[in-house]
Amino acid sequence: MFKKSLILIFLFASVLYSQAVTGKSGNFELESTRTFDSAPGGRLKIDNIRADVKISSWQENHIRVVEYLKMSVRTREEADRIAQTAAQSYQVDGSTLCIAGEKSGGIDEHHLTINMPKKFNIDLSLYSGNIDVDSIEGTITLQTSAGDIDLKDLSGKIRVNSAGGDIELEALSGECTLHTAGGDIQLTDIFGETFAMTAGGDIELEGSTARVSLSTAGGDIQISRAQEAVSAKTQGGDIEISQCAGDLNLSTMGGDVKMEELSGKVNATSMGGEVKGSQFTGPIDVTTMGGSIKLDEVKGPVNAKTHAGTIDVRCTMADFSRPHRMTLETTVGDILLSLPKNLPATLSAEVRTHAPERWVKSHGIYSDFPLVTTKPEKWDQPIIRSSGDINGGGDTISLKTSAGDITIKAE
Repeated sequence: MFKKSLILIFLFASVLYSQAVTGKSGNFELESTRTFDSAPGGRLKIDNIRADVKISSWQENHIRVVEYLKMSVRTREEADRIAQTAAQSYQVDGSTLCIAGEKSGGIDEHHLTINMPKKFNIDLSLYSGNIDVDSIEGTITLQTSAGDIDLKDLSGKIRVNSAGGDIELEALSGECTLHTAGGDIQLTDIFGETFAMTAGGDIELEGSTARVSLSTAGGDIQISRAQEAVSAKTQGGDIEISQCAGDLNLSTMGGDVKMEELSGKVNATSMGGEVKGSQFTGPIDVTTMGGSIKLDEVKGPVNAKTHAGTIDVRCTMADFSRPHRMTLETTVGDILLSLPKNLPATLSAEVRTHAPERWVKSHGIYSDFPLVTTKPEKWDQPIIRSSGDINGGGDTISLKTSAGDITIKAE
């Protein structure tokens, strides 16, 4: 181990360096190229810099850093001093290459383009600037106070934080945590467990084979092609989700929930919007405090509740041996349920109100299936009930409303 450490330090300390300052007063440019011998498993640390940083892997066993500075200083002497300061910001500490220290004033643009072995660890913290990392495997920590972050083909343990920009991530394998205080997050082809949070933007997930957790305080969430469990929460936006096989936990405080082609277990909650969707094969549990619920092409159990809205559910299952228990409840609104005409079930429906007699006479339970209906004998407790076994009886179906009609159709 001792010999290997000495060799690694020696290789990392071997530097090839070229630098040139060009231009004229008010418009100087610095272009430099530095090459550091290295080996897979090393570490790059960038700290306290304002710059756009682009990092990608290559087949060589060394690191190449191409640096570009655009300077608005008046004299070449000032430009040379900035160039000297830039050269002093590079340090080698064992297997770690450090680029640290804020450059002096007079810099309008600063770019770092870095190539390194694929298996490498990165610790990057910027005052400001965009970050672009491609095809790296290792422990990766990225932070910028003002800039976008674009990541592709990463594996390992990834931690990403932007105080004011967007984050894009494609082809991730490993464990990942993403956070931005004021931007959007876009995730594509996620193969590792991922947690993504934004305080003020939208989130889009397209394709995943691992557990994903999404949270936004003020934006919309769009999800498609998720094969494993997804948790999505927004404080002030809509949720749209389609073509997913994993279990889903969806929550919005002030928006709608739209769903399509879902085969896993669905739990969806909205505090102030509508919940609707189609093509469900797994169990569904949906709740909204202030909107309607509409579910079409349902082939599994349903639990749907709203405090102020209609409920419209259409069951199209053909395999009656599968579970198909249903509970539909609304405080204020109508209930419409469509069932296959041969579906075996034990059905009960109830319309309840504390309103006077004339209200009871204007609402009712209407069914294509033969049910036994009872009406209140005393109008101070007006309840209309219908119940019965259809097609020999089976899983229970319960329908309740306090101010509306109940309609049951056979298809």
